[in-house]
Amino acid sequence: MKKEEIVTKSIEKAQKNGYDGWDKNYFREGHILDNFHYALIFDHDFLKAFFGINTCCKSCGKIIENIDYCCGYMIPTFKWLYYGEQLFLSKNRLQYLEKFL
Repeated sequence: MKKEEIVTKSIEKAQKNGYDGWDKNYFREGHILDNFHYALIFDHDFLKAFFGINTCCKSCGKIIENIDYCCGYMIPTFKWLYYGEQLFLSKNRLQYLEKFL
């Protein structure tokens, strides 16, 4: 998938979950900057809408309410924080976002 497609589809997914930030048409008009998508990974409202606000294990990322046992280090955090951190640490952030589309 092209960079513009990943960003556009990511924003569409987040908008379906209540995100009212960036306008996806902005990218279709050819205004996307090379590193503009970096603004999204620091937007907490985008991350909440894209990844969700369920509680998960900070060590392994499994949703806590749906598991009996995960990795043994059950440290609760919000799903958007866990996956947002993983996104930030990822070498190719767009490929990481693409996995969730």
